[in-house]
Amino acid sequence: MFKDIIEAIEAEPIITIYPHTSPDGDALGSCFGFRELLKAKYPSKEIYVLGQHSKDEGEYFPCFDDVDDETIKKSLALSLDTANFGRVDEPRIKLAKKIIKIDHHPDREPFGDISYVDDTMSSCCEIIALIGKELYGNEKFPYDAARYLYSGLLTDTMGFSTSNSNAHSLETGAFLVSHGLNMNEISYQLTSKDITIYNYITKVRSAAVIEGKFLSAVIKKELYQESGLSFDEAKNCVSEFVKVRGLTVWSLFVENDNPNDDYKYQGSLRSRDVICNDIAYNHNGGGHLVAAGCKIKDDEELEVILKELRERANG
Repeated sequence: MFKDIIEAIEAEPIITIYPHTSPDGDALGSCFGFRELLKAKYPSKEIYVLGQHSKDEGEYFPCFDDVDDETIKKSLALSLDTANFGRVDEPRIKLAKKIIKIDHHPDREPFGDISYVDDTMSSCCEIIALIGKELYGNEKFPYDAARYLYSGLLTDTMGFSTSNSNAHSLETGAFLVSHGLNMNEISYQLTSKDITIYNYITKVRSAAVIEGKFLSAVIKKELYQESGLSFDEAKNCVSEFVKVRGLTVWSLFVENDNPNDDYKYQGSLRSRDVICNDIAYNHNGGGHLVAAGCKIKDDEELEVILKELRERANG
């Protein structure tokens, strides 16, 4: 199934691996999980994970590698969990001699010399686990590879509770756990929150506005700054609204505090069986049918997308 990808990897002495911007657990898990798989299988290869922005900062997943331009130019680049080329979290991927795209989002923007996209998969980690099975046969995965991949699978399915979770994702999870993982400890590490985040989430809930079946929360930078949080930390709690019964679409827009960026808000869109990724795509974003992200340039565009989402939710 993955013959072209494996042959391309085997042919190159240097591999560079890239997540999407503001990488989540699935992006980081697939990148570092794949690196561990490849390092153990091909110990003579140079294998790096490159990126610029990560809220994790080495707390659970490793930090990104520091690599010069010349190394990237000699490398085979693997873009993981990234639908749009512009969302790769390291623009120097363009320097690579060859690019492979591996993803599970709808393929609205094909790229790469080789592309494998399966939007029926619950996560990119699920795809990497399948590639790993083809690479390893009956051999066990390295422990850290299984741990990173299971962590990404767990986060993208929200503990196997999302609409893209299915029997195959559960089977993949069971396979990865069979490598000696402590499910309870991993779940705790990924879902527990310190008191600062907990108190901030309380403020986010208070800022939420419900209009029929649509919920929106617009968070100004002063709110998360006074809570002692960074922008990256502040924009990752849209899942808190999934517990509100009766909603069809919910959204979180957090004001960016970096004056050098060309957008004012980053938006997270979620829904229950209502397509929203087309709306995100029209506002510098994209993603899954019912889980997407976008970047909003100003308050005028914010009002436009709120109106579009409100009408979609209540239509």
